[in-house]
Amino acid sequence: FFTPSAGTPDSGASRGLGDVYKRQNPNLEVMFDRVGLRTFNFRWMLVPRNERESRIIKEMIWQFKKASAPALAQAGWFTTVPHVFRIQYKTGSQANPWLNKIKACALTSIQVNHTASGSWSTLEDGAPTATALQLQFKELKAIMSEDYGDSFNYTEQYY
Repeated sequence: FFTPSAGTPDSGASRGLGDVYKRQNPNLEVMFDRVGLRTFNFRWMLVPRNERESRIIKEMIWQFKKASAPALAQAGWFTTVPHVFRIQYKTGSQANPWLNKIKACALTSIQVNHTASGSWSTLEDGAPTATALQLQFKELKAIMSEDYGDSFNYTEQYY
C-alpha cells in the first residue's frame, strides 16, 4: 500500500494534509500471496530395551493418535475439535532463546514405521525392536510482525 498525504486526483475533492488514502500496489500479488501457517515435523527413533519400554512406546503412539482425532458430541451429530498442542523448546526449565517459538498447533499427521531398522524384528513378546515416529504439527495462527515486538533482545525466544 502507499499512503499519499494530500488529495488524490480521483477523490473528487482536494483534501488537506493528514488525510490518508490507501491504494493496493498492483505488484503486491506477485510478492505476497497470503499469510501462511507454519508446519513443524518431528521424528524420533524409539528403541525399547525391554517389555516395559515397548509398552510405553505403544501407549505414546496411541495417545498421539487419540489426541489428533475429533470426537463425537451431542449423540453423534457433531464432532469436537481435536486437541491443541503447545510445543516449547527448553534448556532445563527455561525457554531456549536460540530456537524458535511455536504457536498453538494441531497434530495433522502421524506416521509410524515399525520396521525402522530396515527389517522386521521383535522382542520376545512380539514388540518391534525399533519404531520410527513422525509427527507433523500445523500452527493455528499466523505469525505477524507484531509477534516479534519492537526491539531485538538476544535473550528472547522469537517465532
